[in-house]
Amino acid sequence: MLTAPHAFVLGHTVPIIGVYFRALELLGSAKDGDFAQAAELLASLDARQAGTIANVRRAEALLGELPASAGDPPRTPADYDAWAKRILDAVEAGADRSLATVHLAGRQCGSALQTINMAVYELALLDANAGDAQITGMIAQERSELARLSRSLRAASLMVPAGGETAQFADELDRTELDSLAETQAAMKRCADRLPRIEAALQS
Repeated sequence: MLTAPHAFVLGHTVPIIGVYFRALELLGSAKDGDFAQAAELLASLDARQAGTIANVRRAEALLGELPASAGDPPRTPADYDAWAKRILDAVEAGADRSLATVHLAGRQCGSALQTINMAVYELALLDANAGDAQITGMIAQERSELARLSRSLRAASLMVPAGGETAQFADELDRTELDSLAETQAAMKRCADRLPRIEAALQS
């Protein structure tokens, strides 16, 4: 049986898995476009593979508690999008409203971490390709997405048992400016460190 803490973990795990696939797409395109540092950043994704596979298995196991299945695991960015949607659809169809709301809050937290992770890659590219308009535009889009997710999490905090911790996560997003690589990496760690606190609050 899927519990509230596990619904939250399932929610944030799926977008975190997506970091690998989004980065693969971004950095592969940047390498093809001869952006400086793109090949090195793309090669660094190898270190994420084992963790991504472990998270896919974790998500499948948690979804099995519903019980439900999302089908074949993702192997490409296109696979990932369809797989992530099947998980969302399965939870919305099979969980009660309160669990589905907790799962959605988890998705929003995970999506925020995905956005910050992608900004880390984009800022690393910008450091090596100073002033590039395309990369600057991507980072601006990440800022807009963080602002949207913060508003969504504040609304969710009124409906989930761990509302206080969820609102504090939104506060952290509001403080995240995505202006420098070091600051963004620090923000990513602060946000990641808040996830177990929300999970613990859901257990109480």
